[in-house]
Amino acid sequence: PVFYFNVAQNTKRCHDLGHTGWYQLIPFYGFWLLFAEGQEGVNEYGQNPKEIHRYEELSEIRSAS
Repeated sequence: PVFYFNVAQNTKRCHDLGHTGWYQLIPFYGFWLLFAEGQEGVNEYGQNPKEIHRYEELSEIRSAS
């Protein structure tokens, strides 16, 4: 289960960078995955999850309390 989880997470990181999951088979590519920023905007695998902006919701919640 740990191996499967690791492969799945690395595949998601590869997709954040705009690469296919097979890139994780490149030696030492995993170290690069730790520090590389994802692509800005939308790539062929979808939107960068870090760019989902919810600032409006957060400011509404903050002002309501």
